[in-house]
Amino acid sequence: MLRHTLAALALATLPASAQEVAPLVGSEVVDASAAAVDAFAVAIDADGDSRITLEELDAAGRDVFASMDADASGGLSMQEMLD
Repeated sequence: MLRHTLAALALATLPASAQEVAPLVGSEVVDASAAAVDAFAVAIDADGDSRITLEELDAAGRDVFASMDADASGGLSMQEMLD
C-alpha cells in the first residue's frame, strides 16, 4: 500500500510532459515503477536517514496537495486534479 501511495505522489509531482511517454510493457513497468518510488522516497526523506516517517510522508502529501490547489481553496476541484 505504501509503495502505491508513494508512486501516486511521485507521478503527481512530475511535469505533464514527463508523464506522456511511450507505454511500457512487462518488466519495464515494474522497473520504472520501482525507480520512481525509490527516487521519490529519497526526495521525501528530509533527514536522510533512509527511513520515511509519517511526518515526512505527511509533509510530502501536503506539498503535492498545495501544488495542485491552484485557487488555494483548501480543496481540489475535478479540474485541479486533471491539470
